[in-house]
Amino acid sequence: MHIGFYPNSKYTKIKSWSRLESEFQGKISKNSCAILLKKFPGLAKYKLCTA
Repeated sequence: MHIGFYPNSKYTKIKSWSRLESEFQGKISKNSCAILLKKFPGLAKYKLCTA
C-alpha cells in the first residue's frame, strides 16, 4: 500500500528516504535498535539507529 493512501497520516509529507531517516533518528532506544538490527541487518546501511 502506498503511504499516500492515508490522507490524514502525518507521514504523507515525507517525500524522500532522507526525510524519513531524519524523522526517526534518535527516537529508537538502543535496546530496540539492537533487536531491530539483529532481525533486519540490512537496515544498518540506512543509519536509522545505532546500537
